[in-house]
Amino acid sequence: RTTRAVIRRWYVISDVILILMQAKILHTCLSLKILQVLHKQRQFKMKMIIVLTLNRSVILKRAKAGS
Repeated sequence: RTTRAVIRRWYVISDVILILMQAKILHTCLSLKILQVLHKQRQFKMKMIIVLTLNRSVILKRAKAGS
């Protein structure tokens, strides 16, 4: 149960950063720095969020290219 809630939170954070990146408000490096600040305490979570964020951006790019 708790793990699912944590993953959901990662997705929310990665979504917010993706939206900002797509709006060109945030530079990719800057958004990763923000993630680091949010998850300074746990390096593993940090890596997970980066992976999730990158995966989702790739999926979104493919979806846009396909349509």
